[in-house]
Amino acid sequence: MIRNKFLLLDNNYQFHLKEEQITLKGNVLKVLSTAICGTDLHILNEEIDIPHPIILGHEIIGIIEKLDNPDEIISYNKLSVGDVVILAPAFKCGECIKCKTGDYCINRNFYGLNIPYSGEFCGGFSQYINLQKNSKLYKLPQSMSIDKGLLVEVIAACIRANKIAFNKEYSVNKRVLVFGAGVIGITTAILAKLYGADVLICDMVEHRLQKASQLFNLNTLNTKGLSDVSITAGIKEYFKGLFPEIVIECAGTLKAIEQAFNVLSKRSRLVIMGNYADVGKINLSPSFICLNDIEIKGTSETYPEDMVDAMSIMKIYPEIQFDKMITHKFSLSDYEKAIEIAKTLKGIKVVFEFDK
Repeated sequence: MIRNKFLLLDNNYQFHLKEEQITLKGNVLKVLSTAICGTDLHILNEEIDIPHPIILGHEIIGIIEKLDNPDEIISYNKLSVGDVVILAPAFKCGECIKCKTGDYCINRNFYGLNIPYSGEFCGGFSQYINLQKNSKLYKLPQSMSIDKGLLVEVIAACIRANKIAFNKEYSVNKRVLVFGAGVIGITTAILAKLYGADVLICDMVEHRLQKASQLFNLNTLNTKGLSDVSITAGIKEYFKGLFPEIVIECAGTLKAIEQAFNVLSKRSRLVIMGNYADVGKINLSPSFICLNDIEIKGTSETYPEDMVDAMSIMKIYPEIQFDKMITHKFSLSDYEKAIEIAKTLKGIKVVFEFDK
């Protein structure tokens, strides 16, 4: 038997640090590192409905500790015990009509999001994870660090947003505005630049904008304390009197959506990426959308090809220091401090590290 340490979220949205003696059986992942995502913070704010009790954590990298049933795992690589792998958050049910016809599963399960704790460990805030049938694992390339590997799923989500924004077409100097300079916003802006775009990123947190500028050479606008009129003016000034052609919302706030509509223009496109929690409603003008041929699209997940594309981009552009967005590392025992740093936006990406 082996001792497993994990964080359990109860019905009152309170964490409890627990340890249990467990017997490893089936397919088991020993977690090396897991990140606190914006989704986790929305859950803690009771803005996303989830089952309880539950172990959170869906951005996960670890070592295959046990592989009794390899045929139950989906992977592009042959896997063995001891391999370092990235765990895709979602996995298909294998039973619904979509699964049986080879389409996209409508009953997807998500590690750390919709699997209640009932004796098995199915979230990244646990040192060991019981890998479920149809789990997708991506073997970490030898040239890639653990920190960069942990961000593959994040980058994959941003790749999906950019594919939607650009319709998969490279476009030189297309004007792109990104709201939000967290890890999702910064990564989305970096990838938009790779598409050839002229990118401006907005946020109200100065240290995040400084990271975006200093580490990734991104153009920034601090909107803290500015009126909507001043924000619109600042955006138009950057784009030399023009409005952006693409706006990608990564802030997760209603205010960002409202500001986005202030700068949408004829035949522009809005991609909503950050509002996966229901934080309220806004007033829209259907006439404005109709008369200006505005496209509005949402995205909240990654697809298998996005994960592969993410690793390819990191290999092609090793000079992009994605891992520098990891600003804080904690042990699971220091979870209160880690959650506080994440909640108060004092970092960019906060992670839990486990002993190897």
